[in-house]
Amino acid sequence: MREIVDKHYVDNWVIPFSLGHTVDLSVEWKPYQAAKLALDNVITPSLAKKLQFEHVARLPGLLTDLASFLTEGVLTEEFILCNHDQILGTLRNCNVAIQWLMLHIVDDVDGDSCLPDHLALKLPVVL
Repeated sequence: MREIVDKHYVDNWVIPFSLGHTVDLSVEWKPYQAAKLALDNVITPSLAKKLQFEHVARLPGLLTDLASFLTEGVLTEEFILCNHDQILGTLRNCNVAIQWLMLHIVDDVDGDSCLPDHLALKLPVVL
């Protein structure tokens, strides 16, 4: 069990399995002693905080990259064909960071974010 957790769940313990459905392995694996022990050995508060800070720290740079692509007139057919690797890489990195933050940062009972005020995410809404 430890090998499975080390390989697949070191940095993702809340898993989306269907549209709108997720499973928190730290909760669902409590009845299974070997699985819980393996997960508890890997997921620590310090690791969770480190991962949170890494993903939050990446957001400003990713938002800057996205803003450069979303400037009026930049996304021409020629630009997309020449820079598709860079565009897809940026989109992938944005999706990874935002998905991790959405899945792993839990709101408290009142619905307030558990992020400190200086880390509160002010993301622009793109329609």
